[in-house]
Amino acid sequence: MDTSHRVKRWIRRRGWELRQIDPGRSLDEHLHFLLPHLQINCVIDVGAHKGEYGQFLRALGYTGRIASFEPVSTNFTHLLKTVSGDSQWHAFQYALGSGDEQREIHIMQGPTFDSFLEPSSSTGDFSANVVVGSEVVNITRLDAMFDQVIQGLQHPRVYLKMDTQGWDLEVIRGSSGCLDSILALQSELSLDPIYRDAVTLPVMLAELGRLQFSPSALFNLNHHADLRLAEIEGVFINVAQR
Repeated sequence: MDTSHRVKRWIRRRGWELRQIDPGRSLDEHLHFLLPHLQINCVIDVGAHKGEYGQFLRALGYTGRIASFEPVSTNFTHLLKTVSGDSQWHAFQYALGSGDEQREIHIMQGPTFDSFLEPSSSTGDFSANVVVGSEVVNITRLDAMFDQVIQGLQHPRVYLKMDTQGWDLEVIRGSSGCLDSILALQSELSLDPIYRDAVTLPVMLAELGRLQFSPSALFNLNHHADLRLAEIEGVFINVAQR
């Protein structure tokens, strides 16, 4: 047995794993390859919450621009603290959607479940997906913000991440004027929606296909207690930009 195998065995016995990075194994490993491969220098983080995704990107080694959108005031206050000191990370207190409006968002018991949509009757395994309050927030189109987001980038190469709890298609509909400039995107896809009127996986795949975004990777996201898959995370590449 060579030295590398001995080291792997020694590490595994202690509950760890030493292996080569595999872009098909997990989202972080996939983005570790994809972002440099596409030369992404601007990530639009929609549904930023308190900045967890931006911190995830920084931990991956991504050093480019991040534009985080979060409409809920308490979350946005935390987000501002998270981005402080990072000159390449900007925060905007908006939700993104298909039009410019004000709308009530449901504040859920679970900190990452806030949504414009009502919880569905199939949320029994997601006990934190319960409405505990509401807030009127501002919604705008990505089309209206895109020039500001990419301002100063000589050759913007954009990745769009959406985590909007059943609202992702509305974000895409508000991006019709700038989708050609988005090289790849990330979306939560519902197999068994935990929100009423949430767009289902077949509908979302069909719409993204129509817009010439092809799947690059799909990863398990949330399961019901009986291990049925409720949601997956999808990464899609703009094949029109190849």
